[in-house]
Amino acid sequence: MTLLDELSGFEFEAVMVEVFRHQGYRDVERAERIADEGRDVTMLDDGTVGDDSVSDGPPTAVVVECKHTDVVSRPVVQKTHSAAHTYQYDGPVRAAIATTGRFTEPAREYAERVHEDPQDVEFELIDGEDLIETGESIGLDLYNGTVEIVCEESIAPPTDRETLEGYLESAATDVANLDEWTVGATLTAVRFEPVLAAETAVDAKFETDVGVIHEVTDRERSVLDGHGEIARSSDDVAQLVDATREDRLSIDHQSLEGAYDRTDVERFAGDLGAYREWLVGDRQDRHETTVRYTGDNGVEYEQTCRPGPTDVSVESLDPVYLPHVAVATSLGEYEYELELYAAGGRTLIQDAEFRHCVHCEDDRMHVGSHPADASEDNDADREHAPTLTYCANCGAIACPEHTETERLVGEPVCTGCAVTGRFAGATKHFYDETNRETFAAAYAEMPIHRKIRENDGLVALLVLVVFIAGVTAIGVL
Repeated sequence: MTLLDELSGFEFEAVMVEVFRHQGYRDVERAERIADEGRDVTMLDDGTVGDDSVSDGPPTAVVVECKHTDVVSRPVVQKTHSAAHTYQYDGPVRAAIATTGRFTEPAREYAERVHEDPQDVEFELIDGEDLIETGESIGLDLYNGTVEIVCEESIAPPTDRETLEGYLESAATDVANLDEWTVGATLTAVRFEPVLAAETAVDAKFETDVGVIHEVTDRERSVLDGHGEIARSSDDVAQLVDATREDRLSIDHQSLEGAYDRTDVERFAGDLGAYREWLVGDRQDRHETTVRYTGDNGVEYEQTCRPGPTDVSVESLDPVYLPHVAVATSLGEYEYELELYAAGGRTLIQDAEFRHCVHCEDDRMHVGSHPADASEDNDADREHAPTLTYCANCGAIACPEHTETERLVGEPVCTGCAVTGRFAGATKHFYDETNRETFAAAYAEMPIHRKIRENDGLVALLVLVVFIAGVTAIGVL
């Protein structure tokens, strides 16, 4: 990929700011559009950029000129050399020029002569080819003028089908009349969803003539999904990503073929600049507040305090994929799907069709976030949840309002597939017409007292009548 010509010079500067930040430079700042004095970008190198050690002395200030042009000639190099010399900084300074094009030979000769002089500043020339190589080395795709994220790592998903079927079996244990061994995976899929683990800091102070009226000092870890939605550190998704931040693997479709029938990888919807803007704007919104204070004249004033963009720093943005797993099973006439984030040995269920009544879609069962080995608290929650029941006749999972007892065999049957018949004035449910006819034949041979017992309401009424009659007789005596 290359940086395309549609970019303006200012847009190219924004791209380079993100590249330098990703390389590990600190305090990367872009100059104003006017009066940049040959310094489009300034930043600090504390010795860790391209090195594993930290320098004992002060960080090196780096003055960068950005040129989105086909050719950079010697006068531009001379101007940047001068800008580095006049930069006000108590420490070492070096110069750099970044371009999407190439440098003329006189420009390279001048920069090399300056660089080799031990009494002068170090000088680095970065041409278009160097930019592409830099992007590849730090995992960025410089495409169409944006720092597009190229991520090959995912929080480790399950890599064997047995584990996926185990999720189904775990969900099946909460369904009455459903044996775990009857539940097998008919389809498995994983979608790698892009997220960024972010660390941000807010440091803002608001002052008036009477002094400081409001201060904000806050640090936060959060997760930003590929579409810009933010999950706080207290949210389930953020906790899952944070707990598994060290459990990574390279996305290798071949290694997943035995476990998954289908794999998909979503692209990051934004570039690094867009994600930073989302985070900064979010922190500004969250910390905006209105304060009241009393002035020196004794009058009470009201002021809205909103941190500025420079008060918010995005200290790290770590892109990674979060595995969204789907496992489906077929039971009779129905197919049920279990969707969950499964990463690093932990699970966070997003939707479980095992917990819905197929007839009224009532959410009847507790399903929560828990590791693969569910905690005692989760077990207790499920014990207090209303029970759904599996109908072996058609495969339905139904709530109590849609579940009856099959009269002939005494097993659960859902109202969706059952056939009914009236016996002793009561409605009875059967798997099919054959069972109904079999029971009807047996019913015809029953003595009257046995037939009456088919209607619980009628039996209760007769008992009540006999009781009242007995009480009345005793009173007469």
